[in-house]
Amino acid sequence: MRSDVFLMGGGKMGELIRDKDWSKTSLGSPEQWPLSLLAHIKTMLDNKLGMYIAWGPEFIQIYNDAYRPILGSTKHPHALGISTKETFPEIWDVIGPMFTEVMKGDSVGFSDFMFSLDRNGDGQMEECFFDFSYSPLYHEEGFVGGVFVTVIETTQQVKSIKMLHQNESNLRNLVLNAPVAMCLLLDSDYKVEIANDPMIKFWGTTREAVIKKPIFEGLPEAKDQGLEQLLERVYNTGIAFSATEHKVELPRNGLLETVYVNFSYDPFRDNNGKITGILAVAVDVTKHVETRHKIEESEERARLAIESANIGTYDLDLKLNTIITSPRFDELYGLPSGSTTQDYRNIYHPEDRYIRDNAFSKGLLEGKLSFQLRLLLKDESMRWVRFHGSVYNDTKGKPERIIGTALDISATVEFQQQKDDFLAIASHELKTPLTSIKAYNQLLSSLIKKGDQIISLNIIKKTERQIEKMIKLIHNFLDLSKLENAQLKLQKEDFDLNDLVSETINYYNLPENKERLRFQKAELPHIHADKSKIGHVIDNLLSNALKYSGPNDPVLLTTITHRHSVILCVQDQGRGINESSKEKIFQRFYRADNIVGGTTSGFGIGLYFSSEIIKLHGGKIWFKSNEGEGSTFFFSLPID
Repeated sequence: MRSDVFLMGGGKMGELIRDKDWSKTSLGSPEQWPLSLLAHIKTMLDNKLGMYIAWGPEFIQIYNDAYRPILGSTKHPHALGISTKETFPEIWDVIGPMFTEVMKGDSVGFSDFMFSLDRNGDGQMEECFFDFSYSPLYHEEGFVGGVFVTVIETTQQVKSIKMLHQNESNLRNLVLNAPVAMCLLLDSDYKVEIANDPMIKFWGTTREAVIKKPIFEGLPEAKDQGLEQLLERVYNTGIAFSATEHKVELPRNGLLETVYVNFSYDPFRDNNGKITGILAVAVDVTKHVETRHKIEESEERARLAIESANIGTYDLDLKLNTIITSPRFDELYGLPSGSTTQDYRNIYHPEDRYIRDNAFSKGLLEGKLSFQLRLLLKDESMRWVRFHGSVYNDTKGKPERIIGTALDISATVEFQQQKDDFLAIASHELKTPLTSIKAYNQLLSSLIKKGDQIISLNIIKKTERQIEKMIKLIHNFLDLSKLENAQLKLQKEDFDLNDLVSETINYYNLPENKERLRFQKAELPHIHADKSKIGHVIDNLLSNALKYSGPNDPVLLTTITHRHSVILCVQDQGRGINESSKEKIFQRFYRADNIVGGTTSGFGIGLYFSSEIIKLHGGKIWFKSNEGEGSTFFFSLPID
């Protein structure tokens, strides 16, 4: 029901209001109350100041916890739901006309206003003082529906001030015995007439240094911090001044330290009402402020850590079914800020929604939830996200809200899939040459028995080629392991890059490749590099060019010099590289899927390894490619 939302919270008065049978009052059941009244009640219940509402022509009363003490022991709780006139008959002749003016749309307010109240129900009238305001409360249909009363009882303050002005002796005793730092500064030079021990300690000085002296003479450290202007304003205008957590520099153990203080300056008047000095009260809140600053700094560090880690945060209200999210959380879902909980649920991948439901069911029982699933964004792209959350219960032990984080783990999931694929491919790639070698050996054994030496020699060459392939695979694994552990060392020597390219071409110069491989070489100076590792790079680029081209497409290798580098280009006329693969082409375990004439083979480590080897030599590796137009890979090595 709508009234339940507005009447939530509010401490003990909130409970009394919710439990009261309002149908027996002239207001009727809360379900029939105007929305404007419900909204005003919600504001009142959430406020720490004493407030009450007098609604309707009978001025039916509804009030909050802070207002209860004003009613005394006999008027509360009977005052709830009855007329103000019935509760306060002893002052109705005063406040009744005020209420009438407010119902006309005017506001009324007074400071330290005196009422004589019978708060104990014994017929004894008590002088009570209040700062109060009466303001019109408007019905949603536009007319004034009631009176909004804000009250701060000032009885004790008024009585204290009266006591201060009774005589100087009482004032001195009050100052000296006050539990907080207090002093009296007289005349326009603010001589310290009286100061208690807490004030002397707060100033960080001695009594002898300041008593009967102008304050800024006895405490020169306090000068030029804006305090002189504040004292002068109060002294000249008679308007009191107060501040909270005001920053000043005061002596502490012989050194100036930053101190935070709540303080007030009140004008002190003689019997004729003339201002003769200032009464100052101070409370040292340095530890409180420093503690809060540390908490704020800690919260800021946590916020920065969350932002730097690209973590999204959320606060889900289980009762209202609303959610508060951070900008990063909205970004993960591809939704604007302020989206509904259903909007977010709609983004879960249909096949993964049960994961979220199961995790929530378990989390509401255990107090923690953790799960990961796919988000299917509106642009049909997919994102893996890991969620964590903590469940918070209300006072009755029922789940009320979940606060947690969301982290994009798409790259991690993709990398794990690549590793799994790598292991599967490695198993297949290592098994293939072994199977070939076994078959060749069986055939060779049979041919040797028959005495066929020519075919036997051909089979031996094929066997050797499979063994070389297997050795190359094993070396690639070993080199990758060394590279990952920063243990790969370069064995540099001087050699001609053209000769190394020719050797690699000869390895691939099989009958089916003779017409395809072309080499255009320039005169090159010798380079100082690891010949074996650079040979692996050339082998990988040439192998890829053949693998990703048609059986009759040429592959062109070119060497040139440019400034202080030698450059090798390996160009094919294959299908090229699509846009989605270009950013990943040098990533570990990444394998392209546009091989011509079959499925992709290899481990997805060749280009990654080649890139790292060239970088170790201080060189560069890059490529140019358009899908359907072939690819050209380049690497450069410095000429020492």
